[in-house]
Amino acid sequence: MQIAVTKKLAEKMKLKKLPKLEQTDALYTWRANITQEGRQRLLVFMHDASRYVLVVKSPMAKTFQRLSEVFVDSLRQALLMDQMNPNVIDRYIAGIGDIEYVANSGTKETAWLTKACDNAWWSMRRCDDDDAYRSVYTSHMTVGQYNTDERDKPSMAFQEILSGYGLPVRRFCAVDFKRAS
Repeated sequence: MQIAVTKKLAEKMKLKKLPKLEQTDALYTWRANITQEGRQRLLVFMHDASRYVLVVKSPMAKTFQRLSEVFVDSLRQALLMDQMNPNVIDRYIAGIGDIEYVANSGTKETAWLTKACDNAWWSMRRCDDDDAYRSVYTSHMTVGQYNTDERDKPSMAFQEILSGYGLPVRRFCAVDFKRAS
C-alpha cells in the first residue's frame, strides 16, 4: 500500500528522500497531510479512489513515528463507526500489507486533499467527539468533481469499492420491539 505524504508531513516524519507515487492499485492508495489552525493540528488521510477521509486530532511527535499503526487503527474505527461489516474491514486491512510512504504529486489530487482538510476543519468545529465520528462526518461531504450525483458521497463510493469482496458491506443491527406479556 502507498501513502502519498505532503512535504510538510514528510518533514514531521523526518523522511528525507521519498520515491514518486506509482499508481499500482487505487484501492490501496491514500494521501496524507498535516494541517494547523491556531494551536490545533489535524492529520488527514484521503483515499485516492473514493475520497474517503480519516481525521486524527492533535497528533503528537510519537504519532509520526508509528504512522502506519495510527492509520490502520483510525481506518478500522472509522469504518466500524460508519456501520461497515467487520469481516469486510478485516479483509481490506489484511490486503494492506507493507505501507510505503511516497511523495505527494499531482495538482488535482493535491487540491482534493486540501479540500478534504478544509472539510475536516469544518467538521472539527461542528462535532467535538472522537476521531472516528469526525472521520465519518467528514467522509459524508463532497470532495472535488468526483463526488457528483452518480457517486453521492465518499462514504458511498468507498462502500462500492469494498463490495468487491462478495460480502455484505453494511452491518445493521436488528431490534426486536415485541413486548413481553
